[in-house]
Amino acid sequence: MMMSLRTHRWSLRLSAEFGHADITAELEDLVRQSKVRNGALTVQLVGSTGAVTTIEYEAGALGDLRR
Repeated sequence: MMMSLRTHRWSLRLSAEFGHADITAELEDLVRQSKVRNGALTVQLVGSTGAVTTIEYEAGALGDLRR
């Protein structure tokens, strides 16, 4: 079995108050460009006040997070 590891970094500027971003398209592009057919994608955020989460990215869910 051959294993491959790929690393990619990028930065986002978010608003200070409830900054958020949908990074789905960027992740899909990275997977597509890697040509890896089977595997796992790991997403990491560096910072003490940030978080990575999975949600249905729509107005109602974002409103719930603001509360």
